[in-house]
Amino acid sequence: MNRVVFDTNVVVSSVLKREGAEAYVLDLAAAHQIQLYVTQEILEEYDEVLHRAKFKHLEPGMISGVLDLIRRASNLVKPGKTLSLSPDENDNRFFECADTAHAHYIVTGNKKHFPVGLEDTEIVNARELIEIITNQILDE
Repeated sequence: MNRVVFDTNVVVSSVLKREGAEAYVLDLAAAHQIQLYVTQEILEEYDEVLHRAKFKHLEPGMISGVLDLIRRASNLVKPGKTLSLSPDENDNRFFECADTAHAHYIVTGNKKHFPVGLEDTEIVNARELIEIITNQILDE
């Protein structure tokens, strides 16, 4: 099964546009069709970003529902080492999670924020992940 880490923008997009590719990959995680990995720091970032003033129009129940779904659907890991692969220090937390989880993919809506990857972890967007999964199914 594909092991994935979601960048925060994937979670935000899944809340803002329920019919988009990001919402679909979140649904795949909720249905345990992919294995989602998080760290405590990543969960805290999801929560902090979704509670920013620019998202005050979102219903609090929707935000808490999505965060609860992620907590239930994900595997919590604790990285054993600090990585410095990204110029954005916060993005290094996603690399650390992916490294610890031996994730196949980091899913992001902004691939330029992840110009390098880990040896065994590919940087993809939600649509690319859907295409990869679809091709895997067709190849079975």
